[in-house]
Amino acid sequence: MITLFEDHRSNFYPFTLSRTIANMYYGLFNNIERVEIFSAKTKKEDLDIEINSRFMGFGALKYIFDLKKDSKLIDINGDCVARRGAGTRKTKIEKKLLFSFSYDMMAENGVFIRDDIRETKGDEKLIVDKSAVIEDFVYLDTKNGPIFIDKEAKIHAGSRIEGPCYIGKKTKIFTAKIRKNTSIFTDCRIGGEVEQSIFYPYSNKYHEGFVGHSIFGSFTNLGALTTTSDLKNNYGNIRIFLQGKAVDTDIMKLGTLCGDHTKLGIGTLINSGTVIGFSSNLFGGGFFKKEYPSFYWGRADKGTTYDIEKAIETAKISMKRRGINFSKDENWGRWLV
Repeated sequence: MITLFEDHRSNFYPFTLSRTIANMYYGLFNNIERVEIFSAKTKKEDLDIEINSRFMGFGALKYIFDLKKDSKLIDINGDCVARRGAGTRKTKIEKKLLFSFSYDMMAENGVFIRDDIRETKGDEKLIVDKSAVIEDFVYLDTKNGPIFIDKEAKIHAGSRIEGPCYIGKKTKIFTAKIRKNTSIFTDCRIGGEVEQSIFYPYSNKYHEGFVGHSIFGSFTNLGALTTTSDLKNNYGNIRIFLQGKAVDTDIMKLGTLCGDHTKLGIGTLINSGTVIGFSSNLFGGGFFKKEYPSFYWGRADKGTTYDIEKAIETAKISMKRRGINFSKDENWGRWLV
């Protein structure tokens, strides 16, 4: 039996507030989907193996599925990547096979778009599902990597998409500039300019505004002209705050890490390295600070706690618009403690 285990969940805040690490998205899939695809492809579904949910793509799975019986795989950082059977014998590899933080998924997203396409679609530069619609006057640039436009996606006239890039099922691109290394998952609405970012399923950025080097959770909504900064004026590494704890990301470009169900009003300007929790509502325009908790309701400098029942009503409405039934137990249970 193949099982997934989790550690260091706090490093993947705010996304792990409403999902497991294994359900976080990058490239073309989440890691649960990768395990299913790879085990079916290799016909090794019957392995007795435990896999760390933080594994880095199909490349890591190839090492994991070659693990000998009763062995434990350790990566260059000394972390346990997988255990097979008793796991009494250590196999160490001088490579990093596990993500350390959520923003690592964004930083390496272009690599995993390429890897996921190669693993599942081959070496084609442009894959367009037969049910997808691409209007006239759309520019698809594959010079730097492949583009995959999935089932029932629609690309409106005047859009430009640069590979490597993934446009998910039923997603609509509204006369947008989609820069390289971007993944937009199922049933999103995206306009304006996006660079090297990940939008989880059912996200909405319909209007103009720039989003760069960011991750936005499911059912997030960005009002018109919402813009992220993703680079400091002095070109230094960006520091973030995860639940009050400062973290030096060791990367130069990082925009926003935004939890599920959060809404950003028109004209919201977001600092580089901003972290926003689950189901917050930020509005009033202007420049917002670098960390906001879950259920924050208010302006940049003054807010209150979002009433839970009103938050649930908003979630029901936004989910219904995408044809998803709201489940308080599944989506909100871990918040009611």
